[in-house]
Amino acid sequence: MAAFGQLANLSSQVGLEGKAPKLVAPLVKDSKADIVRRALQLGVSIQETYSCYQGEELPCGLCDSCRLRDRALCEVGRPDLATQIGRSIYNLETGASH
Repeated sequence: MAAFGQLANLSSQVGLEGKAPKLVAPLVKDSKADIVRRALQLGVSIQETYSCYQGEELPCGLCDSCRLRDRALCEVGRPDLATQIGRSIYNLETGASH
């Protein structure tokens, strides 16, 4: 992140003039579970969102993006918001029984 900011400063007129915008990434060091937990605390309608590499109307539950999201949802105690496949995989991997 710092390297990108430095590059942006050196490669733009506003950066060279010392007026470059500040890059901020408040979630970059948070785990997926931390991000989901924060979203739930803020009242984000997680059930209306998903990240899936397949690009279909419903999430596949198998791609890396779905797996990471479903794992985080299960870890924070909201397996009801994960895909059925994601819950099953989480239960198999952890021995949980959601």
